[in-house]
Amino acid sequence: MSWKDDLLDASFRGVTFDCLDVSDMLARDVAQYRYPYRNGADVEDLGGKPDNIRMTAIFFGDDYEIRLQKFIHVLNAPGYGELIHPVFGSYPKVQLLSCALSHKADEVNCARLKLTFVEAAPDQQFFSRQYPTQQADAIDLNTDSLLDEALAAWNKMMASLQQLQYTMERYRNLANTAEFMIQSLSAQINGITMSGLDYLDEPGKFVSDLKGLMSTFSDDLSFTGNRLTSDWRSLTSMSAAVVAMPAQRARQGVVDPNSNDDNTITVPAMATTSVMPDEDLQQITETSRLTVITEMGSVAGMILGDELQTPTLTTDQVSDILSDVRGFINDAIDAERTREDLMQQEGLVSNTTADTSDNAAIVETLKTLALQLQELARVVILAAPPLICREVPGNCNLHLLAHIWYGDYTRADELLRLNPDLASPNKIAGGTILNAWAK
Repeated sequence: MSWKDDLLDASFRGVTFDCLDVSDMLARDVAQYRYPYRNGADVEDLGGKPDNIRMTAIFFGDDYEIRLQKFIHVLNAPGYGELIHPVFGSYPKVQLLSCALSHKADEVNCARLKLTFVEAAPDQQFFSRQYPTQQADAIDLNTDSLLDEALAAWNKMMASLQQLQYTMERYRNLANTAEFMIQSLSAQINGITMSGLDYLDEPGKFVSDLKGLMSTFSDDLSFTGNRLTSDWRSLTSMSAAVVAMPAQRARQGVVDPNSNDDNTITVPAMATTSVMPDEDLQQITETSRLTVITEMGSVAGMILGDELQTPTLTTDQVSDILSDVRGFINDAIDAERTREDLMQQEGLVSNTTADTSDNAAIVETLKTLALQLQELARVVILAAPPLICREVPGNCNLHLLAHIWYGDYTRADELLRLNPDLASPNKIAGGTILNAWAK
């Protein structure tokens, strides 16, 4: 990021002004405890002092007096106001401390103001603007947190089943289901190095192995150019198939004959399979769902982050990507809340307090991830030029048309992506209506 892309217009209480320079002082209050006949002191941090912001504003031109008078009127108003820092963005509450106004003989029709502001509210975030690349990084961090929470919930449930003799059959059934899921996926996805551990001994390795398989699958897809949309659909289909695998195995590998999904994974039946309780089926399904959400969220963040650098997708395509991830997230939130309600009902029956903190933490992480993706998609949509329909001026091909419209023949691939139904890119009749960026 650089000034040419991100520098803001300085303003105070909505009145903009030209800013020559700005300096910010960050300081902290400390308490010093000194002792006789000893060098140094113990220092206790008491918190940060209010940020001190110094700016030099300038007004010039034939009408500078009118604009200066309006600005001084704003400065003289009592109380705090919002300051837009040209580099750091918005400070919602700042108080003006002083304003030194000067005119110089060699600066005709010009006035300079040295302004000093101080923060007027606690806990205002310094440098609060979040850049799009930071938003994509934040999505990756959140998906990592979600994976850790899913792993913790899975390990907790498996440990509780392992402790009691009468639940060991359920424990073995879940471990076998996890093993068959990984084996079935490995048969379709090559190049993954598995943990090599028995899930009966290390049930938590199921989550890391499943995440590794999904990562390998997405790494084999390019998510660039004309393949971006089809690659995303492949990832979405694979994710849906993975979530459906536990229920599919519980039905002894029965697959819907009416299904047209190419990524449906047939899990072989096990002779030793016992009936899986709904509680166990929901748990392994939810663990699988949370794991694929981490991969889908990371890939969606990567795609949207790349879109900010080189726009290639239409608004509808960006919305479709967001909608696909949000659909998985909504299903996961519903499942977690259903689980919470069930645990609370069981607690009422047994006269105990149900511990639903893990479920609540997962729900909050999912909600945060959904919001992060929505905000990033919004930035992508607003950053792209308006998508319009344009009439082809005469018989031509896409490269010539890109040169006519944009003066850049290399944007022919962009026009092709925006018009996937175009019959012949090398022969376009005059008068044809095509989708195109406004600039």
